[in-house]
Amino acid sequence: MTPKAKQRAIRRAFKRYRALLGLNGWRFDLEWASPKDSDEAAAGCIADPEYRRARLFFNVSKIPDDELDEHVRHELLHAVVWPLAHVAEFQADSDDESATEMIRLAHERVVTDLEYAPFWSKLA
Repeated sequence: MTPKAKQRAIRRAFKRYRALLGLNGWRFDLEWASPKDSDEAAAGCIADPEYRRARLFFNVSKIPDDELDEHVRHELLHAVVWPLAHVAEFQADSDDESATEMIRLAHERVVTDLEYAPFWSKLA
């Protein structure tokens, strides 16, 4: 799939999962990383739930064609659980790197578990 075709597929998946997750009232900015940004992750999310805004970025050169839906779903789920992760970070001692890493790992684990929950296959 070409990079432009991947971007179109991501936009379609974004519209679908945004509605399914009840995030239609949010403002999202979709951004595309350049293939030369090899240090960038395949995808990412920065959310501001208080104002129902989020920025999602995708580096389509790093996402296999058959994983586009999963990446979109994963990043949208970050917006859903963002408040909980940040309350945990706020409560943790910011100088305690191991606590910060444990929170990050737990955040990723919750999002990944939700991303692969069995009900998604029933919605396909």
